[in-house]
Amino acid sequence: MNNVVISGSKAGESEQHTPVEAPNDLRSVATARILLALGEGEFEGGVNEKSIYLDGTPLMSQNGTINFPGVKWDFRSGTVDQQYIQGFPAVESETAIGVELKSDAPWTRSFNDGQISAVIIRFRWPSLQEQKDNGDVVGYSIDYRVEVSTDGGPYIVASQQGVTGKTTSNYERSVRINLPSGNGWVVKVTRLTPNMNNNRIADLMYIGAVTEVIDRKMRYPNTALLGIQFDASQFSNIPTISVLAKMRKIRVPDNYDPVTRTYSGIWSGGFKIAYSNNPAWVTYDIIIENRFSVGDKVGPQFVDKYELYKIAQYCDQQVPDGKGGTEHRYECNIYIATAAEAWQVLRDIASIYRGMIYWMQSQMTVRADMPRDTDYIFTNANVIDGTFTYSGSDERVKYTRALVSYDNPDNNFESDVTTTYDNALQRRYGDNVVELSAFGCTRESEAQRRGKWAIYTNNNDRTVAFKTGMEGEIPMIGHIVAVADDLISGVRIGGRISNVSADGKTITLDREVAAAKAGDRLLVNLPSGKAETRTVETVTGRDIKVSSVYSESPAKFLQWTLESDDITHQLFQIVSVKKADTDSIEYEFAGVSYNPSKFDFIDTGARIEDRPVSQIPVGGMEAPEEVLISQSVYVEQTMAITTMTIGWSAVKNSVAYEVEWRKDYGEWVKMPRTGQLSVDIKGVYTGQYLARVRAVSSAGVASIAKPSMLTDIVGKVGEPPSLAIFRTSSKAFSIYLDWSFGPNSEDALYTEIEYATNAQGTNPSFLGSYAYPTSDHLMMGLAAGVEFWFRARIRDRTGNVGAWTDWTYGVSSVDAEELLSYLEGQIGSGELAPGLLEEITNDVAAGIGDEIIGDVEDSILGFLTGDDENAPQDMLWYAGDDGTQESFVGNVTITSAYNDQDYSKAKQIFLLAGRVEDNKALISRVDAISVSRDEALAQSLSLISVEVGENTAKITSEQTARVTADEALAQDIQALAVTVGENTAAIATEQTVRADADTALAELVQTVSAQIGDIEAVVQQTSEAVVDLDGSIKANWQVKTEVNADGRVVQAGVGLGASIGADGTTRSEFLVMADTIGFLNSIDGQIHTPFVFDTVNDTAFLNSAIIGDATISYAKIANDLQSTNYQAGLVGWKLDKNGVFENNGSDSSGRMVQSNNRIDVYDASGALRVRIGKLI
Repeated sequence: MNNVVISGSKAGESEQHTPVEAPNDLRSVATARILLALGEGEFEGGVNEKSIYLDGTPLMSQNGTINFPGVKWDFRSGTVDQQYIQGFPAVESETAIGVELKSDAPWTRSFNDGQISAVIIRFRWPSLQEQKDNGDVVGYSIDYRVEVSTDGGPYIVASQQGVTGKTTSNYERSVRINLPSGNGWVVKVTRLTPNMNNNRIADLMYIGAVTEVIDRKMRYPNTALLGIQFDASQFSNIPTISVLAKMRKIRVPDNYDPVTRTYSGIWSGGFKIAYSNNPAWVTYDIIIENRFSVGDKVGPQFVDKYELYKIAQYCDQQVPDGKGGTEHRYECNIYIATAAEAWQVLRDIASIYRGMIYWMQSQMTVRADMPRDTDYIFTNANVIDGTFTYSGSDERVKYTRALVSYDNPDNNFESDVTTTYDNALQRRYGDNVVELSAFGCTRESEAQRRGKWAIYTNNNDRTVAFKTGMEGEIPMIGHIVAVADDLISGVRIGGRISNVSADGKTITLDREVAAAKAGDRLLVNLPSGKAETRTVETVTGRDIKVSSVYSESPAKFLQWTLESDDITHQLFQIVSVKKADTDSIEYEFAGVSYNPSKFDFIDTGARIEDRPVSQIPVGGMEAPEEVLISQSVYVEQTMAITTMTIGWSAVKNSVAYEVEWRKDYGEWVKMPRTGQLSVDIKGVYTGQYLARVRAVSSAGVASIAKPSMLTDIVGKVGEPPSLAIFRTSSKAFSIYLDWSFGPNSEDALYTEIEYATNAQGTNPSFLGSYAYPTSDHLMMGLAAGVEFWFRARIRDRTGNVGAWTDWTYGVSSVDAEELLSYLEGQIGSGELAPGLLEEITNDVAAGIGDEIIGDVEDSILGFLTGDDENAPQDMLWYAGDDGTQESFVGNVTITSAYNDQDYSKAKQIFLLAGRVEDNKALISRVDAISVSRDEALAQSLSLISVEVGENTAKITSEQTARVTADEALAQDIQALAVTVGENTAAIATEQTVRADADTALAELVQTVSAQIGDIEAVVQQTSEAVVDLDGSIKANWQVKTEVNADGRVVQAGVGLGASIGADGTTRSEFLVMADTIGFLNSIDGQIHTPFVFDTVNDTAFLNSAIIGDATISYAKIANDLQSTNYQAGLVGWKLDKNGVFENNGSDSSGRMVQSNNRIDVYDASGALRVRIGKLI
């Protein structure tokens, strides 16, 4: 084991060192100079040390204490001619960086704005110190360099500095780097002193921010400015700066005092400039301002300023503030700092006064939910079908509590939340919360009013929808309309005016209102389109006299509604108006429930008064207590007519009654619903009658039926008489029926007709009922020779039926002349036959080439010949001029374009051409497009043309596509044409497709033609398909040939067509146009024609025919007429043209031969048994 010896000696004593920390000797030399654009001017002002805040603290407290010494500031209100703020000779834009600068990683940044003059780099050191080995804390030094590269050039040192000293808190300094001339720069900052990276040296260095500088004294007209300057040592970062100021002056009425918020006298319609936070005038000013809003599109003449005047007065009215005082109802205290859609900004501002803004009838209109008189009346009489449709929201979306956020000035305008609720609704629906943001609101009391309004409107959201005619042009969105709906009220409280007295005070209604009395209020629509109310003075039947005249005299047929303390109409605010999607004049309206008493409830908490809009009782309807049947007799044109009257007692709250009756226990006859207490049935027959009546409420609820006693009525005896005459006559493809009525048929209701296929009337079919006194009918759509048997009877107005006539025979016509005449009329009335008969037009091929040549010749000919001094030489090649004859060859392309706000067009012309004397060769193409607000068009024309003297050959093409708001069209035309002297030949094809709102069409036309002088031959084929919105459809195809010589035109053609008319009638046709129509066959090389039509002589030639069923009006037999089984002397029959008739029967039991003067009868063995007539 080794021994380790440790030895040493004691040193002399020394004094212990106490570490020393050097004082901080670095202070920030950065000065913050900030120029703020507060907003669009001119501001009212009111800016001082107490209204400027740094990080939420004012420069001066309310007691006069300075919170930030050494701060300098200046304010400009934003006038047009304001001066620049001294101390801000440049435009500076600072960007925060916050990046650590390390010795091994230089910091670089590019600047590409060619307007900047310099950049300012702000450096920051969180702390700077060094701890020595003996524990002393002293300062430290860091060197750094700034270099600039201009337009991609080398870096050049712009500044090299260092910092030496000690600090334990944030230290900043700035360096300005002037930039040389150029368009782009790269600034590089390099830390020269290495990072020590230990805990004894604090040497972190940061790039705090970079500022771009434009050396220019800017006035910024029309912009409110705040310039502020302070020592950066007071803040660790740039503080948030806020200003409490009266902002932009706006347009207000010239009779308005914006300080007291009062109006004096009658407004002339003029404006002045003043500060106001009335949201209605803020709305007006923003709409018409053309610097930053839509004023360049919407001038003052398009704004309903008088409606805004009413809204502004409503905003300025005093309401309780909830703290024992009063305040203005609405204020607009909002700072719009970012761009937004104009409509959204205007809607947000309108929401302050519970408004809506919209464009209608060429005017920007603003409406607010505030007290308003009734603008118009709608009753069951002036809405389509007399129908109103009601709806409401589900109880699950009923709000009972509102949380409303607003900008609280006591909390530096930070958002606070206030709450409001409705106890009754919470007990009913529970706690359903809605969260709202009160735009522009800085008062808690106003925020609560907005919350109460939201809860009320959400829970009273019953809506109505209806349609009307031309009256839909009158009410606008936001208008209040009175709805007098009998279905809801349970009584009739509305209708139309029947008459107006000369003095305009007595109005005659179209019905009597039983409950009308003096003191009620009569509301009527006036001819100008507004509604007015007057107090009722007296009631005499349907005549209502009012206490004072209306502002204009009411007119007949306009609407009225009567309201009292017991019953009144409903009120709705219109929220939607639109044109119905129909061809008729029809408008669709939607409105939401409106109660005038809600405004006092929202503003002051007053009790809401529900309007008595219905008298419908809860539960079912009672039946009439009594139903009676009676009879009366009166004389009409010497005839005694018996009338049965069914009467009943009135039922409370009923609006109509349903009545039924029957005779002798027959079927019940239902009468139309009535509002009277009796009905009459005229011309009844003797018998026992029973009636029953139901009462119906306005909700459509019917009571049980109350029956009458079985009552004997002595009236007409028997049944309705039979028809005096009932007959038929034959018509082309139809049967005509006519009849006449006998005595005592005056109370006939209609004539019933049945038809059958045999004389016994087995399984008859119902033909129809024909209202009295109709006395004929045409049964159409039959084939020729169709047979039916018909019968008819009378049914009278009380439901009694008479006896049937006998079966009458009828047959559709078999007259060939009548049928052919009818068919000719039918064929001629269609489109296929006229198309075959008209002469062929042959001008397609001729037009296209001429159009192209005319389009390009003027534009290009100068270029090709070298006559144009501005000819594009780099696009042409010249063969030159030989001095006596002109020749050239070359090509050129010309492009043109035009564009403005409403119309754009472009065209390109290409030409390749050559010419020697009069011989020419040309290839050309013209492409053009044009676009406007109403139409887009594209067209392409091309031509290949050669000419030698007067001989030409052309190939042309034209394509066109055009679309408008109502129509789309595409067309393609191709043509080949040659000409030698007077001889021409051409082939043309034209294709067209077109569609619009009503029709879709496709058409193809192909034409082949040849011509020598005036002699021409043409072949044309046409295909067409058309579908129309009215339901008509057609498809046609035809081929025509035509020759024309010496003025004589000869045509032949064939056409196929199928169509369905708008009325549902169908038609298909196969037409042939020719002098001779034949069917050919070749037998042993010879033409065989078994079937030929000679249309010139109206003759058909048939070599052989088998006919199943023939109807012949007149027949001529050229030789013999015989049966198919005829064998002479054995079977069958034969009639020869000499008048000999041989009848052999079918069983060889004998035969008979008949001539013009003798009849011979032979037995089976051939022996003559009987001879009649000439015996020898």
